[in-house]
Amino acid sequence: MERIEANADSGVQSRPSRDWPVFADRLAAILASLEEDHYLILSDKRSDCYVQFAGQGSFGLRVETTGNVYLAKHEQLSEEEIHLLLEAGWLPPTGEPDAATPENDPDGSPNFHLDYPAPVAHAEVARLAVTTLSGILRIPHPGFLEYGAFDAAGNSLLLTELGLKRAERAAPLDCDALSRQLLTAMREITGIVDLEYDEDGDIAVGYDGLTVFACLLDKPPASASMLP
Repeated sequence: MERIEANADSGVQSRPSRDWPVFADRLAAILASLEEDHYLILSDKRSDCYVQFAGQGSFGLRVETTGNVYLAKHEQLSEEEIHLLLEAGWLPPTGEPDAATPENDPDGSPNFHLDYPAPVAHAEVARLAVTTLSGILRIPHPGFLEYGAFDAAGNSLLLTELGLKRAERAAPLDCDALSRQLLTAMREITGIVDLEYDEDGDIAVGYDGLTVFACLLDKPPASASMLP
């Protein structure tokens, strides 16, 4: 869904909602209650933009906001927005999702990111999140947000104190069923009734001197680099 941009040429001075400071106080209290391996995502209902938090126990708190690698073309952060994120204190993305993983790049991320050491200044983190959401990503009111919260085992956490709608998590993909559906579709399209996956997990089809491969990704793209 398209992110709505403010019109810088309209001549109208935008005013932040008076509910943002109230939300910042709520968020600070929630962040103070996050335990190790607890995760919180604040998402714009109208786009794929988010700010997310990961409790790291004695090592503090990891905070991230959306990098362009996870945004569709029409939602890409502008040069001005990237400048404002860096000016606000965010560290820039350190690589693509396949490279900047917790295993390969534990201190980096495909997102803009920051690590707050313990003891965490939760009010400061909440202010940065609100500045990012309202002032840089131009989300006009906290009511445009929804949240997801869960632990490392995937158990949902109920955080009603935020005053936000809880986002519905998608059901896990049945990859075996999808593999069978892909194979059935390829057999119907090509007319090759004995078509099968090869040892690499690909469906290979020869056409006009070329070989075309179809496969099912065993790990669909994720938009939350620090999450399990």
